[in-house]
Amino acid sequence: MNHPPSVDAVRRRVIQREPRLGKLAPGLLSGISRLALRPGSADEVAEEAVGWGLDLLGEPPEERLSTLTVLLASELYGLPPTDLAVAGDPARELGGFFKMHGTERVWLCRGQKLTLADDRRLADVLTEAGLEVTPFGTTNRCLVRELAEGWTESDGAVWAASGSFRLTGFVEHLGIAELAQLGIETGRPAAVLLDDWLDKAPGLDGLPAFIIPAGGAGFVVGADVIQRPSHEGLRPLFGLLRDRLQGERK
Repeated sequence: MNHPPSVDAVRRRVIQREPRLGKLAPGLLSGISRLALRPGSADEVAEEAVGWGLDLLGEPPEERLSTLTVLLASELYGLPPTDLAVAGDPARELGGFFKMHGTERVWLCRGQKLTLADDRRLADVLTEAGLEVTPFGTTNRCLVRELAEGWTESDGAVWAASGSFRLTGFVEHLGIAELAQLGIETGRPAAVLLDDWLDKAPGLDGLPAFIIPAGGAGFVVGADVIQRPSHEGLRPLFGLLRDRLQGERK
């Protein structure tokens, strides 16, 4: 019985067949090799992998666009591709996630940037989903014990961050791990929102995450997606992520 060749064997043959693919980030080169894996010789599989690689560098057809966009996001964010799903509007997906779990009120730290890259307010997006939004803490101080004191059985909470926003001075905010622990103790949902995010993802501690690279389409980690983007909406995201990664490799 034929078995798939090893990823390393396919990688070597891909570079031999198409040397410019050797300039891809290691994760992307391994990724296209895995996408092509099937029973057969390493040369046969490498031929298919080269096709994936050339699509990655060019204009992929619609049937490959979503898969390659996820591969780029996996490399950029440092997350397994199997954990990532494309979403048309991750902020709305966040609201849907809370509603799906029977949440009525969502807590937001006042010190975390809550205006999204596309100028929408996160509180407005969640309110439109039918949720009550309750800020807590101050700009520089949001403690998990403050959150726990007002917590009820229909609550949820968001840990939000923006890649283009930094507070200076003395700042004391609850961490993702603290919020995850509160969710475990209360049995209520908590989630992470990463807006305008084109860097490695922080440790998510098992929490679902909703990632917006630069407004528009993005990604959901650890939750079901309600609405996937159109191919027209996905192509700008594909180009953005590829340009970001290529810039890092120069």
